[in-house]
Amino acid sequence: MQAYLAILRYDVIQLAHSWLLRTWIALLVLAAAFFVAVAASQEEKASETLAVYVLAIVAPVSALAVAIIGGTSVSGEAAIASDSILARSVTRTEYVAAKVTSRLLIAVAVLVAVMAPVSHLILRYSSESDASTAGVIAGSLMVTAVLLAVLAPAIALSTFLRSSFFAALIALAASAFLAGTFYFIGLSWLSSWGVFSELAATFRGETALWREIAVIVAYGLICVFGVGAAFAVFRRRDL
Repeated sequence: MQAYLAILRYDVIQLAHSWLLRTWIALLVLAAAFFVAVAASQEEKASETLAVYVLAIVAPVSALAVAIIGGTSVSGEAAIASDSILARSVTRTEYVAAKVTSRLLIAVAVLVAVMAPVSHLILRYSSESDASTAGVIAGSLMVTAVLLAVLAPAIALSTFLRSSFFAALIALAASAFLAGTFYFIGLSWLSSWGVFSELAATFRGETALWREIAVIVAYGLICVFGVGAAFAVFRRRDL
């Protein structure tokens, strides 16, 4: 447990000081300032302004960021992991658990830290505040679930791919393939594009509760599968 906490603390500090995290937050905040200004100066509906912000900025920027964060989780420190485990200072389970926890915590923290104040400001300063609090919370949870479903597979891929770049790229490609599959089988509303394109209605509270739950559960299961795969693969890989 002590080794797990030590690695977790070290990894969170490393991520917090990384150029990637700073760039990710800076892009989201700068774009948010623009959209809040638009909401305050133009006759725009709050739900549509917030939905466009998520679709145009939060979704693509965050998907790329979490894919890179996940892809560099293990493969980026393969030599350090090997030395630590072979020296028996930390177990495989403790090491990968700390990596998974730190990545998930950072991703959720950034999304909450940005989405909560931006949503509040847009709702407050829009000429037509048509979004509901419950709808905004539900929409934010759906967006978070979709993005975590990119992060977790990227972490799993990083446990056996030597290249962080390919781990991130494959995770993004898998997400796009999954979206296309949902469209093909007639479940377009469950695809990532379907979720993002219907956010305005979700923020207004017009999306059926069962659909919101289905999206969160579906992408939550993908996240759980990715985390489980990361543990299973890393326990068996050669160091």
